[in-house]
Amino acid sequence: MAKNKLGNFIKNLIKNRIKLVRSLFFAGRNILIHLIKVLLVRVKLIPDLLIAGRNVLLNRFKIIGSLLIEGINVFLVRIKLFRSLFFAVINILIYLINVLLV
Repeated sequence: MAKNKLGNFIKNLIKNRIKLVRSLFFAGRNILIHLIKVLLVRVKLIPDLLIAGRNVLLNRFKIIGSLLIEGINVFLVRIKLFRSLFFAVINILIYLINVLLV
């Protein structure tokens, strides 16, 4: 009787150990699969991030270039404005001189 109980205990112990090792194997396999998927996603994200960073840099260069062009245009408009004001003042002075001389 005791021999039979001991035999059943050993069989159950072996079965439980096999189940434990099997479940640990599958858990480890699932962890490895998950890690591989995460690494693949990160590897795929790196080129996308590089392309996005390059696009941001190009847009900044375009913005800086357009701001420089706008600054030059504003400067040229101010020069034209001062020139036209200068000629307007000269024309007013000429008109006043003509009025005073006549």
